[in-house]
Amino acid sequence: MHTKLYKTIMILSIICLLLAVVIEVEKTQFKLNYNNICSAITGTNGCETVQSSTYSRTFGISNTYYGMLGFSLLIIFSAMLLKKKNWIIHNLLITGCIASGLMALWFLYAQAFLIHAYCLFCVIVDIISIGLFGISIYMLIKHF
Repeated sequence: MHTKLYKTIMILSIICLLLAVVIEVEKTQFKLNYNNICSAITGTNGCETVQSSTYSRTFGISNTYYGMLGFSLLIIFSAMLLKKKNWIIHNLLITGCIASGLMALWFLYAQAFLIHAYCLFCVIVDIISIGLFGISIYMLIKHF
């Protein structure tokens, strides 16, 4: 049963990792004279507003870097658990998914009520992260 959940977490984390990379590339291109972040989608979206806001960085570091690190760890933990069950790694995976979901709720709140703009890629990552949160809660409930 957990094998399917580990695979699901791995796939969703890979998608989020790729999107975090896309967001960072778009931010870098924006700083190098592109008109809008997420310009691959449309030139009239809120990505630039979101990515240039004070909420786009934590402790002076772009949130995308935290996302890349976090999702990479979730991928690694999932891969490890698919090869060999380990209680500590399992709990680290669940903790990481819960952290991801809670951060996603914060970022969605910030976009909706503080920034008043939405970044499409960010919203997709946040929705998937909330899904990871749900999977981890399901795993916790099923374990007890």
